[in-house]
Amino acid sequence: MRYIKLLLAFSLICELTIGSNCGTAQDLPKNLSKVVGERAVALAMATWPSESTLGKHLVRDNPPLEILQLKIQGKDWLHKVLTKEWWPPEETPVFYFPEDRSAVLRMAWRSHGHLVRASQNWGTLIIGIHKPEQTSFGSTKTERLDVARGLSLKVLNDTAKFLRLDSAARAFRGEEPYIIIDGIRQKVALYSFAPERTLRLSDGIVFGRSITPREAGVLRGVANLDLAPENTIQAWEHWFRRIAWWNDGDQVTFVVLKKEGAGMATTFIPE
Repeated sequence: MRYIKLLLAFSLICELTIGSNCGTAQDLPKNLSKVVGERAVALAMATWPSESTLGKHLVRDNPPLEILQLKIQGKDWLHKVLTKEWWPPEETPVFYFPEDRSAVLRMAWRSHGHLVRASQNWGTLIIGIHKPEQTSFGSTKTERLDVARGLSLKVLNDTAKFLRLDSAARAFRGEEPYIIIDGIRQKVALYSFAPERTLRLSDGIVFGRSITPREAGVLRGVANLDLAPENTIQAWEHWFRRIAWWNDGDQVTFVVLKKEGAGMATTFIPE
């Protein structure tokens, strides 16, 4: 069951980060709902329920194992993706929605004057950051792109772990299975916030996606990730290489694939 959930999540990220049919930004429809298309679970995850609805889904002490596992995994991924200053406080309430197309865990907290909302299933993490009162998240395409990029430089973790191809064998020998990559924020700003991969949709939302391997001129994998871990086909199976986002003027939403490298199971390698 979890594998099926991951398949859905990976297909969703293909649509959101690579574009419709994995094409260029210019191929995308002019409406966010059409950009997402059949992967409407993304918009469902990004759409926050009412307070009355949330209250019915509060996770209490000693939850069932499936909820507990997703809660632990979800906390771990928030810590991987967000810099420590933006982590949710330990006492932050957690809400579980089993009836969504893929069971979703939700959390909301305040950080640096922003309301932050996170929704995630086993394979996808969506983080929405609301603008504070009396401020603007921009109106033009350029303004909204700049705001989204600026937030990514503040909220994202600056260090990531990249799972080696031989991680299982290394772990068995007691060796470090990861490559540590620093400077992640600037890399993401380059990968996912280029003007040529950003669109202002007909509904006013500004949408951006990451560069594809073909656009980057990376068409094949390598045997030794230590040589250039960020510029191999395997790198597109890591969260920092596959971030999509949109800015509707009130909230910047980041869509993150919950993966740490080619050593993890995947269902899609972009051409």
